[in-house]
Amino acid sequence: MTTNNYSLFDLFEGIFLDMDGFLNTIHYQPMYPVTFPPCDIYFKDETKDILFEFAVAGIPKESIDVSVEGDYLQLKIEKVDRRKEGYKQTQKGIKSSSVSQRFYVPSSKYTFNDIKVNLRDGILSVHIPAKEEMKRKLITIE
Repeated sequence: MTTNNYSLFDLFEGIFLDMDGFLNTIHYQPMYPVTFPPCDIYFKDETKDILFEFAVAGIPKESIDVSVEGDYLQLKIEKVDRRKEGYKQTQKGIKSSSVSQRFYVPSSKYTFNDIKVNLRDGILSVHIPAKEEMKRKLITIE
């Protein structure tokens, strides 16, 4: 009769080795949806203006539409055909689908008549000025 002498440590070590193999087969899914294009939003303390910056490198400005609907700033990007004539694509890593994003910007606090949009070095900047009543006012002490 053969007796196997396994310690409790050996038992748990085997379980954890099996768990490592299992975890290596799982693909990481972020908890929050990944948005395209990536966006940074800035808020200016002095004037209360908002600045949106979108990373849109490689997307022609003719494929980008910035608009305001109600209290929402909307960015739409139409799919860009990146196929190269005479070439067969062997790897696809550059996103080229149509996308739409909306951002809540209350019209009661921001003026949409003076929005400035600029595309430079692959960054689309959208500057939305605050209404006068939102701006910081210095009160003099008498």
